[in-house]
Amino acid sequence: MQKKEYTQEEIDKIFDDLHAGPVGRRTEAQWDSSFRLSQPKSDEFKASISKLHRGKKVNKSVVENLKNKNRIAIIATNILTGESIEYRSQKEASIALNMYVVYINNVLKGRYKTAKGYTFTYA
Repeated sequence: MQKKEYTQEEIDKIFDDLHAGPVGRRTEAQWDSSFRLSQPKSDEFKASISKLHRGKKVNKSVVENLKNKNRIAIIATNILTGESIEYRSQKEASIALNMYVVYINNVLKGRYKTAKGYTFTYA
């Protein structure tokens, strides 16, 4: 079977048919504006936001609560010695035990039984 050779007009028509939306084909300006995450802010707008937030202080307890919000304590048990250590989070355990967080997470989710000689459970 021989390949069909398309002319440039046929290629353009196929492309237009494939990429035409409910309003038709987009222009370059429309593509640029759709990929821009946000419009640049004016100096006047920035000054008004700055004035609004001036003098406000963040409560330290709020910051601590945000830090601890997603932490769930876990217990790591060494298979050989049976020694158990409690950690405040998976990240803390991964640093202390020198392993990736995903290893710990996989054991906690039941995908694996052990990771580098440890079993993990939620405290």
